Amino acid sequence: MQLFKLEKKQQRKGDDRDRSVMFSKKQSNGSYKTRRRSILTRSNKTRGKKKIYRGGIFRQYFRSILKIFLYLSLVLGLLVSSYTAINWVISLRASKGVVEQDLTSVIGFDSVPVFPTSEYVFSNSSDEAIVETFVSSGRSIYRIPLGTDIQSVYDYYKIELPERGWNHIKFVPRTQKDEMYGDYWENPSKDLGLRIYERVNDIWYERLSISDAKQGLSRLAKQEIERELVLASSEGTDLLPDFPWTLKVPVEYVTSYYATDEGELQALKISSITDSREYILEPIAPLENSYPDKALELFVDILNSRSENGGKYAILNSVYNENGELEATVVNGGKISSIAILANERSSYYYGLYYDSENDTFFDFLRNNLRQKDNSIGALE
Repeated sequence: MQLFKLEKKQQRKGDDRDRSVMFSKKQSNGSYKTRRRSILTRSNKTRGKKKIYRGGIFRQYFRSILKIFLYLSLVLGLLVSSYTAINWVISLRASKGVVEQDLTSVIGFDSVPVFPTSEYVFSNSSDEAIVETFVSSGRSIYRIPLGTDIQSVYDYYKIELPERGWNHIKFVPRTQKDEMYGDYWENPSKDLGLRIYERVNDIWYERLSISDAKQGLSRLAKQEIERELVLASSEGTDLLPDFPWTLKVPVEYVTSYYATDEGELQALKISSITDSREYILEPIAPLENSYPDKALELFVDILNSRSENGGKYAILNSVYNENGELEATVVNGGKISSIAILANERSSYYYGLYYDSENDTFFDFLRNNLRQKDNSIGALE
């Protein structure tokens, strides 16, 4: 006896979207109950058991894809959260001037850690003798990282140095004239003083006695003040009329001139009558065939050719000042020297101003007071 009667539904003409069939079941009263069933719902008979997949194949695929999407979203959320937290910690430490790195000691100062990401100025030097001699003089120099100011350096050492036995003495600002600028420390267990300061975008470390550190090198500052007073009160003498520069030379100094390889152009030597200090102003190269950095290299070559002790000058750093002039610090062995490259339009030459020391008042006086001779017709007569 047939319990189910299968009837195909009549489709409307032109409509092929209906994919269902009609099933009719005979009731006890002899009538038939009809219901619709999608052909996407399939039956699977296995060993007499009937398994019905309700909802269709497409719904199963949708649920699987949704689960995979939820799992991936959860994993991605955890990764993003971890990345954000790590970046936050790094930015927080960087805002204090500190980043992660292995702490090593400043060369020549075994109890002073290197400021993070700073670079030793002699790291690429091929002359080990210069490095050894300079370090033995009690100094060391590191490049300040880009985007870092000197205050971040000072803040870093206020945290790190006390943990290594150093006591902070004081900080002397640039505006204070009776002591030398810098941050001063002492280490009683090593009987050492330390000065940390910035010069031409570099970190300078200088070994001192504890007495000098406590006094902020006031004895050197006093000498500079005395020289400034002498220079201010001195009337001075003029340079030769045919020399392309003008200057009032204080009476405490004498001038002399000597020939150079640049034709008729002479060099000027200014010597102190009270000590052995000497300053040189010498033509280097024509303006049209050179530029300040190249002139600096040529001037260093000239100095090396005249070096009596066989040592060689090496450029530590250079920077353009507010007047557009190139200033440089060079080293020969453990001795620091100062150079300024000055352009003279009267002679159409670059000149090198040299002194075999640093932070010198008279060198600054020369750099600020040397003037090009007027290039007018009247001045040439």
